[in-house]
Amino acid sequence: PEKGLPETYYWAAIGLHVCATVGFGALVVRDVLWPVNDPVRSSLGADDPGGGVLDGRGDRLALRPASERESARSRTSTSRTPAVSGRMR
Repeated sequence: PEKGLPETYYWAAIGLHVCATVGFGALVVRDVLWPVNDPVRSSLGADDPGGGVLDGRGDRLALRPASERESARSRTSTSRTPAVSGRMR
């Protein structure tokens, strides 16, 4: 006698679990890429509630939209200074 779930319910439970895991992963990726959507940061009004002494410090690496990267790249390419020639000591 079978004592487990019928096969249909088993596969439905696996499908539900996979969908929930993918959905949760998508929310994590969204919060990493766009911290303004992070419910913990937005509800507490802090940059990084678990950051301790690093709370409020600037981000070491910040991802920007492609349009901002292009405008920053065009500004830096016009204001480059020539390289200094000579030997390093």
